[in-house]
Amino acid sequence: MESSEQKYKKIGRNKVCFCGSGIKFKKCCLYKYHILDKDKIGIETANLNAVEYKITYDALPSPDLDQFKREDRDLFTKIFDKMQESICNFNDCIIRLERLKIKYPESKRIYNLLSVCYERIGDKAKAYRLLIEQNEKFPDYIFSKINLANHFFQEKEHKKIFDLLEGKFDLKALYPKRDVFHISEFSNFMAICGGYFAREGDIENARMYLDILLKLDDCDSRLIGIVKQEIEDNSKKIKKEKPGLLTRIKEIFVT
Repeated sequence: MESSEQKYKKIGRNKVCFCGSGIKFKKCCLYKYHILDKDKIGIETANLNAVEYKITYDALPSPDLDQFKREDRDLFTKIFDKMQESICNFNDCIIRLERLKIKYPESKRIYNLLSVCYERIGDKAKAYRLLIEQNEKFPDYIFSKINLANHFFQEKEHKKIFDLLEGKFDLKALYPKRDVFHISEFSNFMAICGGYFAREGDIENARMYLDILLKLDDCDSRLIGIVKQEIEDNSKKIKKEKPGLLTRIKEIFVT
């Protein structure tokens, strides 16, 4: 049975949509697979305007942290800061975060830190269960998808990202009700898209997402480096797999 990704790659814009609606693909599900056009990207000093939404560098509201008591919020911040240090007792962080998770089960950010901690101590199974739980519990939280996508990259399961993003490689298509995204959401999402297309061997699209990252002010150099490395590694892989002239001549005569 073909996946949504396979059907999407085969269908033409003017063909009947594979979803069964009976109308042309370009007037039906094509928008779901829309890829951001780099020519529509414009950089401003503080913000980036892209297609139909705005990218801001200003902090967005964080209602899940607003519910914390003062001392618990201070503890959360302390744990976060500790995790950024070169030497950190992640097991201790896990104990404290698990206690906070019981008190604040609706806090998305606790899941973020916990999954990172379990990854750092080598318990990938626990980290994965947390990521799945987070994605199911908070489907509208973009970092639920970003964190799970990163896990798929690490486990060499990048093809699962297509279904995770519902085939939508544009933020507005994925979150149609949102008009503003934070720069961290935007840049991490662009990196996921760039890495995905690089591994798919679609270097042209991967470079498009890399170009967007390079245009951003103060973009995390780590994200840029990751996408660059993916493009470089997979470009080499394509060249290596591409048959040489002698091989092609042999194939012609053999057939």
